[in-house]
Amino acid sequence: HDREGMTFVARSHDLTHHEIMELMDKTVVHRFGSSTERLPHPIEWLTDNGGQYTARETRGYGKEWGFIVRNTPAYSPESNGMSEAFVGTFKRDYVYTHELPNAANVLEQLPQWFEDYNENAPHSGLRYLSPREYRRKRGKKAEKSSPGFDINGANRSRRPEVWGDFKKKSGNQDGPGLLNQLSV
Repeated sequence: HDREGMTFVARSHDLTHHEIMELMDKTVVHRFGSSTERLPHPIEWLTDNGGQYTARETRGYGKEWGFIVRNTPAYSPESNGMSEAFVGTFKRDYVYTHELPNAANVLEQLPQWFEDYNENAPHSGLRYLSPREYRRKRGKKAEKSSPGFDINGANRSRRPEVWGDFKKKSGNQDGPGLLNQLSV
């Protein structure tokens, strides 16, 4: 695992299952290209138990891509250690070091923070290389900028034909979004 923060979806409101499906699209496109219709091999998509991740639509959509969709055990952050470490690092190195008076300011900063993290943040598990340095040394394509950054919904799904099949439902499938998770 190269620890690259491939893409993100962030809004000033709680994320829904629709936005998690967009995140799946953008992640696949970033890593495998825009012509990808299905993952070339099974890949685990591990999330917590927020309603937007466990929604039937989200799980079905992930399986359609070819993901092995899994959720961590409830109240067990240690079972998702890599994600927890990423969030901790991101808070320490970016969120807590900036003045963030409002959500718009956070959304404005996210693309630069992800770019800096991917190009400059050393990881002991990568022999103290950044994620992109590690990928370059391994001979894999590491793009300079991520085409999937989406802070306001401007870059919708690369597979728009399927979005008509999903209708937003009211209820608890909408959980805390990235901004709430970052505690800003």
